[in-house]
Amino acid sequence: RIKHPLPLPAGVRVIDRLRSWRPPSSSTSSGAHCCAHRSEVHMEELHFPRGYTRNILRACERGERKYCHTADTSGREPAHCVYHIGGVEVAVQELQVAQGGLGWRVWVGGLILAEWLAAHADSLRDASVLELGSGLGLPGLVASQLGARSVAMSDCLEPLVRNLELNVRLNASRVPASTRVRVCAVDVRAALGKAGQAVSSHRTMEETVDERHGFGENTDWLRPDEQFDVVIGSEILYEKYHARTMADAVAAHLRRPTPTADSATPDSTASRPPRAYIMYVNRDDRFLCTDGILWGFVRTAQKHGLAVRITACRQRTRGPLSVVFAPQDPPAETERVRASVASVTGDDDVHLALLTLSW
Repeated sequence: RIKHPLPLPAGVRVIDRLRSWRPPSSSTSSGAHCCAHRSEVHMEELHFPRGYTRNILRACERGERKYCHTADTSGREPAHCVYHIGGVEVAVQELQVAQGGLGWRVWVGGLILAEWLAAHADSLRDASVLELGSGLGLPGLVASQLGARSVAMSDCLEPLVRNLELNVRLNASRVPASTRVRVCAVDVRAALGKAGQAVSSHRTMEETVDERHGFGENTDWLRPDEQFDVVIGSEILYEKYHARTMADAVAAHLRRPTPTADSATPDSTASRPPRAYIMYVNRDDRFLCTDGILWGFVRTAQKHGLAVRITACRQRTRGPLSVVFAPQDPPAETERVRASVASVTGDDDVHLALLTLSW
């Protein structure tokens, strides 16, 4: 019997079926998928209709753990999932936690970012898109169907990269022929650098999975000098050191504006300034607290010359929260704005925020 941590909203179709399936990783080391020795497993196929995200958000508000869990998926075996988001249909294959770490399932932030992209498809038209920390790749797969010129999905764990390749194949028939979709690996050790010395004392899930699986010689690595018109990411800020590494990654891979953009036609890609869109789920004690992950991310982004706009919905008021931290602002003014936001939000008031970064 499959038990779900949150009740499935009405309309979700659950289809049990026997289908041929092999884990994306060929590793047979200890901790690999428990069914790796089988050629067939009994697997669910789940269809999540339009309106599912809204119901999940309501369930998150009622739940004890609020938004700190996967999107109604952690209490069951991996499934073949089909999400209906806007006018887009995306299929993803889930993993066991021993394979994918925290990227094993779709998280609430990924659902919301995918919905936001579907509602703002103009920001992706003819653009080159990079998704950081793709996990199962739901937002990136949605972007690939919304008119982007190219989409690169990336992660730092071998099983996730192999599974991303599978998910790209599952959706190939839905992607326009003019859109190039690519899966690439990120060298997390190189990205950490000195930040690796500041990793919290507890052992991260990524470290555990990374020790069990290694990349092959033919791995397509994301090069440090590759730049994109749009960078996206969801729930990629959950460890202290992510405040630095993820801001560094956005600064390295977000294309800088060029003088030719001034003479470009209004509808061209060059006329649209490069943007990064990060869906943040607040797990700090208070929103924008001085020792929190989000504030560390904002300060690092400012040092790179990036402006950060934070847009969030507050639980206790109907009005949205919107604040901009510009790199040229004096430190005293930046701290004044931060303190004013922190003072009005209070405890347990802001759970979700869209971070928009620009040069």
